[in-house]
Amino acid sequence: MSLKPYLLFLTAFGGACSSSDSEHVEMKNDGALCVSSISTTEPSAPIRVAVLFNACLSSSCSVHRSARCSVEVNGSEIHVSSIGEWDSLGGDCTLDCGSLVAHCESVQSLAAGTYTIVHGSESHSVVLPTEPVNIEETGRRPMSPCLYVQ
Repeated sequence: MSLKPYLLFLTAFGGACSSSDSEHVEMKNDGALCVSSISTTEPSAPIRVAVLFNACLSSSCSVHRSARCSVEVNGSEIHVSSIGEWDSLGGDCTLDCGSLVAHCESVQSLAAGTYTIVHGSESHSVVLPTEPVNIEETGRRPMSPCLYVQ
């Protein structure tokens, strides 16, 4: 069996699926935070954080999406690090506007009190505990009882 016809086909049509017009987009520590205590009945509890990146993604052109974050607690400071990335394909794109959200939790339990949450160059004061909310189910900009920090 000869591979020549197959290789000729790939050479002729292989470029149809390439994304030479694509651009890799990366956002670091950029976006709004949704902060929620995991429990309000315990004297201290970990927190959940959702990072809502400031991006409007097309379902047809924004591909290979990835979002992650981490939470570190140092005394009364909560540091959130986040990265969201995707490939943006050129051409005609649908005008829908999808969101990119990263989810993470603190490893440490946090006692009730006032903390400074730091994300990128932004810092805000937050009071814990907050009411628990299932951030994973909100999908979009969460409503109360999520503490929305921007």
